[in-house]
Amino acid sequence: MNRKKITAAIIACLVASGSIGVFPQSVPASMPTVKAAETDEKSGIEFITADNSDGTKAITGYTTSGSLPEEIVIPSEIDGAKVTALSYYLFQGKTEIKSVVIPGTIKEIPFDCFQGCTGLEKVTLSEGTESIEQMAFYGASSLKEIDLPDTVTDIGSDAFYGTAIEDIVIPDTVTKIGAGAFSDTPYGEANPFIIRDGVLLSYSASNYGTSDENDIEVVVPEGVTEIAPSAFFNRTRLASVILPEGLTKIGNDAFEYCTNLKKVVIPDSVEIIDAYAFMGNEKLSEVNIPAGLKELGTYAFNECPITSAVIPDGVTEIPYYAFHDCTELTSVTLPDTVKTIDTGAFGGCTSLAEMNVPASLSSIGNNAFRDTPWIEANPVIIAGTTLIYGSGAKGDIVIPDGVEVINGNAFSGNTEMTSVTIPASVKEISYNAFKNCTALTSVTVPETVEKMSWNTFEGCTALKEAVIGCTCFQESGGETFSGCTSLEKVTLPEEITRIPRKAFEGCTSLTAVNIPSTVTAIEERAFKDCTSLEELTLPDRLTSIDSAALLNTPFSEKNPLIIVGNTVLSGSGVKGEIVLPDSVTEIGEGAFSGNTELTSVTVPDGVKLIKNRAFEGCTSLESVSLPESLTNIYAAAFRNCTSLERIFIPSGITKLLGNDF
Repeated sequence: MNRKKITAAIIACLVASGSIGVFPQSVPASMPTVKAAETDEKSGIEFITADNSDGTKAITGYTTSGSLPEEIVIPSEIDGAKVTALSYYLFQGKTEIKSVVIPGTIKEIPFDCFQGCTGLEKVTLSEGTESIEQMAFYGASSLKEIDLPDTVTDIGSDAFYGTAIEDIVIPDTVTKIGAGAFSDTPYGEANPFIIRDGVLLSYSASNYGTSDENDIEVVVPEGVTEIAPSAFFNRTRLASVILPEGLTKIGNDAFEYCTNLKKVVIPDSVEIIDAYAFMGNEKLSEVNIPAGLKELGTYAFNECPITSAVIPDGVTEIPYYAFHDCTELTSVTLPDTVKTIDTGAFGGCTSLAEMNVPASLSSIGNNAFRDTPWIEANPVIIAGTTLIYGSGAKGDIVIPDGVEVINGNAFSGNTEMTSVTIPASVKEISYNAFKNCTALTSVTVPETVEKMSWNTFEGCTALKEAVIGCTCFQESGGETFSGCTSLEKVTLPEEITRIPRKAFEGCTSLTAVNIPSTVTAIEERAFKDCTSLEELTLPDRLTSIDSAALLNTPFSEKNPLIIVGNTVLSGSGVKGEIVLPDSVTEIGEGAFSGNTELTSVTVPDGVKLIKNRAFEGCTSLESVSLPESLTNIYAAAFRNCTSLERIFIPSGITKLLGNDF
């Protein structure tokens, strides 16, 4: 069932059961209904209204002492307030009504408002009305006379379906007409195509019946350059369509859910096939992809039983779900211009066995080939020298020599790959390349890799050993092994100068790390929540440890104060009062930052420098003793120390840089 009709059906059921009120989009359903104080004398109806937020009113119902009168006049004002809206289904099925007068204050005639009013013969609209919504007069089989004012811009699908309209002037202001707006009307039979300036806005031939003997074959007239959105939507008798040369665009939903459509001839002049254009056409096995195509929309051929697809030069993307669930599709030919195959593009194509991989291809989305024989036969996809997809790989994987780039997300989410061998030819491993490969147990990154991006192995929960040979690890952007809860052993390369942010955060099985002697900085949360980490070699060159780098580790608990050389690098684990050793000459950047249990600090004589953010956010710090030897206090050293009421600045201070006490 099509997605638009489903919504209408649900609404109708709920309204019939009294579960919900019915309002057009401009009327909040939560508005309290109040009975109007006056009765329309001409019609004898007392209208029930709801107050809109802008002070206007919406008619939501009516009462009458007897049957409805033959003529209904909708007032433009009630109790001095302008009437601007009618509720859905307001007069649905009222067969006694013969004429209706609607003022221009009503901007739209809502969904099903006069559906099934079989006695309705005449409708009078006024300047100001802009939209006649879907099925507004559906099945009003006696309706012959209606004049559309020049303010109307939109006529919804099936709006006049099954009426007796023979002639109607559609104003130039109308830019959108839904499919079947005049189906099963004398006007629609005489004018099946409504065309404006080369755009086919609507097709309105009869739609009754779905059997073969009721099939309709359509030849769209020459001169049409565009099929408007939803122009043929849900035309269930439509069996074949021939589109004219010169056509350049098929709009979104144009032929969606034409469930009897078997054949479409598309000229090579078509450059755009928009989203959902042929979706849900369960019999459409004969359709060509035009040679001039440049752009294909999402879900364009979703659920169509086409058997092959040759994508022409110029197309750069196979978008989301474009051929999803095309279960008869066996082969696909891609041009050298295609760069991206998006999520689900060929997912569920259970017969797809043949497809070429152009060198231009650089990205494949999740589940792009789910449940296809082709992905079973090609678990690792390489385009030129770039490995772009490996999410279907299983067991022990050896990446071939010659691969230079492992693309972002290439193996992401693979749950069946247990090991991977990366060749020396690889120069770049992009973001998320092996993220959440939950069966991967070991990996070696060769020293030839020149670039690693963020989150490379994040969430590889079975990974036990990692050997990193490349110095580009330090430039990775962080979170390289974050959340690798089984990681027990890691080998870091010599010559790196820093451990990047969150590199090993949450590696709960990591017990010991030998940090290379060249490292000078351990960055934000590098080993945070490594709850088994007891041994950590700290090199003499180390000048900076982020305050959260070792939070929630046994090492931090055993070593609450970390001093390298004569510099305090970390005091994040210190509690209560502390007297720093006499050997200290410097308090490093962020050394105690964020420590909420530190209450008192005595800085020894000999300390000359307190660096940026040294005690920032130490909210329990009440007293600080600073020595006369101190000459420099850098920016924000005591910022947000909210319990520190006073501090004495030594006379030897020569520089205060942007401090916030």
